[in-house]
Amino acid sequence: MNANLRALASNISEWTSNHRAYFDAAREVGLSVLLSTLPLWFAPILAVMLTDTRVPYTTQLYHSVRSGELFLYSAATLGPIAYVLFSKFDETPFGNSADGRRTTTIPAASIFGIMAIVVALFSGGGYGLLRLKDLDIISFSVNEPNILLGSGIIYIISVLSLYTILILRNRITSSSASTLMLSKTEEFEAAWEEARGDA
Repeated sequence: MNANLRALASNISEWTSNHRAYFDAAREVGLSVLLSTLPLWFAPILAVMLTDTRVPYTTQLYHSVRSGELFLYSAATLGPIAYVLFSKFDETPFGNSADGRRTTTIPAASIFGIMAIVVALFSGGGYGLLRLKDLDIISFSVNEPNILLGSGIIYIISVLSLYTILILRNRITSSSASTLMLSKTEEFEAAWEEARGDA
């Protein structure tokens, strides 16, 4: 029992010691959410600032997302999720592969893959049904608060999934995306210089 508690404490300590992975993932996801949702939250700000509208900002924001628009944003997170899930990352600078590197994938990738499929089905199905109703192809009553709640829940699940996956990626590589890109660029430049004989 004590051995299990020590192992658990060690795992918790290991997870919390690498706070940089959490910070980098939060920065990447936060910036992505902020910029990608710009059309939803910035237009109401402009309307309040540039016109004499008496419609409150929150009411305008509600009208921006009441028709299932968050379903679209949920589906948009699937691209980065799929990219990270199917990528292989250098785990250490040494290992047993041919070039001296050991590569790995995201732990529990299959679970995150299933979550991505669920997000795809709900976001695609939800938004598709709403558009079919708008075109009078199918008929059903729409409760806007429920649509907003459902699309909001799916969006939160997709963003939290992306955040968790980026944390796992950062923990494997001990680097953020920008650091990884820079290191790959530096490796390419060094190989290029060596091939040219300038190194």
